[in-house]
Amino acid sequence: MTLELDMWTAQQCADYVGVKLNTWHGYVSRPALNNPAPQPKDRVGDTPLWDIDEVKEWQATRPGPGNREPKKRGPRKK
Repeated sequence: MTLELDMWTAQQCADYVGVKLNTWHGYVSRPALNNPAPQPKDRVGDTPLWDIDEVKEWQATRPGPGNREPKKRGPRKK
């Protein structure tokens, strides 16, 4: 019998999003202003757990490669 949970560990979130574990932790600890990563919803011991649906929804709204807004640059020095 397999028990299916509606929560993921940080590693499972990182795997789903397609990033390394350290990158996932960075997304969570330094959230973007326009699309912050979901925060953990629960803990088992010292292990934080994320709601699967929230992670999937967040991933679906992330911009893909090349869809970032260009950085605003100041005037060039002569």
